[in-house]
Amino acid sequence: MDAHTHLEVERKYDVGGPVSVPNLATVPGVARAVGFPPVELRADYFDTGGGTLGERKIILRRRLGGPDEGWHIKSAAVGGRMETHFPLGGQEAHVPEAVLDAVRVHTRSDPLRPVARVRTRRTVVRLLDGTGALLAEFCDDEVQARAVGGAELVWREWEVELGPAGTADLLDGIEAVLLRAGATPSTHLSKLGRVLDAAGPGPHPEAAARSGPGETGAGRPDPDEPDPDQPGPDQSGPGGPGTAEPSAAAVLTAAFRAGLETLRRWDPLVRGDAADAVHQMRIAARTLRSLLHTYGDLFAPEALGRLEDGLRRLGRALAGARDAEVVRDMVDPRCQAVPEGIPAAVRKQLWAGKNAERRDQMARLDRRLGGARYLALLNDLDAFAAAPPLLLAAAGPASQVLETRVERGLAEVLALAGRAAAADGHGERTDLLHEVRKTAKRLRYAVKAVAVDNVGPGGVDGEAGGTRTAGFTLGPGPSARMHLAADVQDALGRHRDSVMFQKYVRDSARQARKAGHDTFALGVLYGAELAVQDQAVREAEAALERLRGA
Repeated sequence: MDAHTHLEVERKYDVGGPVSVPNLATVPGVARAVGFPPVELRADYFDTGGGTLGERKIILRRRLGGPDEGWHIKSAAVGGRMETHFPLGGQEAHVPEAVLDAVRVHTRSDPLRPVARVRTRRTVVRLLDGTGALLAEFCDDEVQARAVGGAELVWREWEVELGPAGTADLLDGIEAVLLRAGATPSTHLSKLGRVLDAAGPGPHPEAAARSGPGETGAGRPDPDEPDPDQPGPDQSGPGGPGTAEPSAAAVLTAAFRAGLETLRRWDPLVRGDAADAVHQMRIAARTLRSLLHTYGDLFAPEALGRLEDGLRRLGRALAGARDAEVVRDMVDPRCQAVPEGIPAAVRKQLWAGKNAERRDQMARLDRRLGGARYLALLNDLDAFAAAPPLLLAAAGPASQVLETRVERGLAEVLALAGRAAAADGHGERTDLLHEVRKTAKRLRYAVKAVAVDNVGPGGVDGEAGGTRTAGFTLGPGPSARMHLAADVQDALGRHRDSVMFQKYVRDSARQARKAGHDTFALGVLYGAELAVQDQAVREAEAALERLRGA
């Protein structure tokens, strides 16, 4: 079932009484306002019995009528809402498997059931610029809705969604015209939220209509809305409210919750094979595991074993597809880098072979993500994030408590590097350098996860976005040493990628030789990697020398 995702930026307004739609062609920047006949829409909304999707600020609906008929999933995103559309499929209101997969990270094995039905008579006006490009779409909605077991509600609202050619300034201009006509900013940011509010208390995805924590629409700040991912003032530090520095407990709690949120966000994208999704979910899993390893002595030890084992299994499941992806994407640039040139047939065969392997690995990964072990891991992560089993030692100031663990991690990197330098054989040295790389990467993720600026639009090193957490800043000495450790990891990462690519070329050459094909070009490719690996090791050793002296 094909799906497509886009960022939705919109604002909603309440309209009471016989208010007329104003002339939106008067908005600065709008060249034409084109109206369309009314359409009838019917939407059925779904959630678990416990309201899991509502708690996670996610809307799932099946819509009939209009140009975007089908299944829709909406979730909060930076700057608006991410909206994913799936085809309608059959006429029955059973949630399709592809749609279930997209929310399974939240719903697990809980069945979905209807929670509300909304009928809308919608009149659309499209606002165009001088070239005919869509600036925004205005909707005049007359709504009848009912929660399951609730009373019917009737209301009217206006909605403005930004088009591909529109800007936030345009939304401000439209809003000014609508407010003068008698509209007011909506008290409810989704139709479902209004219906469920009227039905009584309980979780609902009202905040899913927001651009993000602390916003009431596209760029409207809400000073009264707290960020739920920020620890409360009582967690601010050992001295309680008003303490300048957060405690290690507050930082670790916020970091773990942000990491879990990131993992949840990438899960459906991996299932849908979105670009870079496997890489990003692997980073998210590694970050959680790195937090538990690096700061593990701050948690109750009996709570860590099962969680670390589950994250390790998840990492291995993701590694197969990711490694195949990395090697496949090395084929073209490596072939182009050979001065003598590599025949096109060889290049195509190498690329196709690794792409087929990646496809097989993705199918295997999809089965793992649908298995009981992974769903159990998600339950364990939720329970851990809700109440991290932190020890009394974590009550101290983050800069003191966490920095001590960072220094210990740096010492571990140097000790492994010393063993690698003293290794006799090439194979043993390569294995130990691999351990140095893994240890440095684990420490890097653990430090970034708890840093003040660890997660913004770009996430860990710009790789996986998430929610900003309370954090701390490393002192100048440890910070400088962490940068050097990152240099070591980067160089050894290039070494590992080269070794993986070289092994694939070698295995391909053996198969080609058995089939009676010429393997000269593959030999050239294999030999070219030796220089790449030597250079990477030299760079890593130089960085290690700087790290020892820092």
